[in-house]
Amino acid sequence: MTERIRVSSAEEDKRIEITLILRRYRSRVAEYQACRDLYNQLFPSGTQTLSDMPAHRSDSFEPERWAQRRWDQRSRMEQSLQGMLDALTDVERMLDVLEGDYKTVLIRRYLLNESYETIAERLNYSDRQIYRMHNKAINVLVKKEAICRKL
Repeated sequence: MTERIRVSSAEEDKRIEITLILRRYRSRVAEYQACRDLYNQLFPSGTQTLSDMPAHRSDSFEPERWAQRRWDQRSRMEQSLQGMLDALTDVERMLDVLEGDYKTVLIRRYLLNESYETIAERLNYSDRQIYRMHNKAINVLVKKEAICRKL
């Protein structure tokens, strides 16, 4: 019969906190990409296509409103980009504690958004070993409590 190692609720809370910090980068990247895609859809170019067709009410051009919407969306993109940079800085600070394949596993999992199976294949490990390496890396980060204080 094997004994399970009991983890205190404080340690479990730290594990969750670290995982959230690591996942925050991917969510910031997705947020920025959504802002950029919306910007490209709303403002495909700075020029207006002219044709011989008569203008419809929906074709009316309001330069002030168009410019304001473009400026607002650009501001959202800049805020999103700053959030992504802040999240990346937090992740890099955490990953500096790790070495070797442990660091690689977390980079591939959280920064590159790869599945455990893909990571195992690329690093030539079994899926189970990748899970273990991931958990050990998180445990190392938990023990380095000082890096978790800033969220």
